[in-house]
Amino acid sequence: MKARRNRKAELPESLQLFVDSEIATGAYESQGEMIVDGLRMLQAVRHGEFEFTPETVRRIEEGMEDIRRGRVVDGPKTIAAILKRVRSRGQRGVPRRRAG
Repeated sequence: MKARRNRKAELPESLQLFVDSEIATGAYESQGEMIVDGLRMLQAVRHGEFEFTPETVRRIEEGMEDIRRGRVVDGPKTIAAILKRVRSRGQRGVPRRRAG
């Protein structure tokens, strides 16, 4: 298969940071390599060729069982409660951990 060159993709900052992080850790050698891998994964998903790992399947089944048993929380209410606690700590002043 002949590769086409000089295609440019502008990435949002959050994705560019992710790409840079993956390259820095050695997971990928270049942005192009990572984009090709991502496009191949998307292609597999779209063609029904993607399979979850056994661990992922187990975790999905576990989550579905939690839902069936009612072991769930209201997401927006939970986030609102967390933000309220964080904001109240900010007003009181949270002790900072020492570096080192």
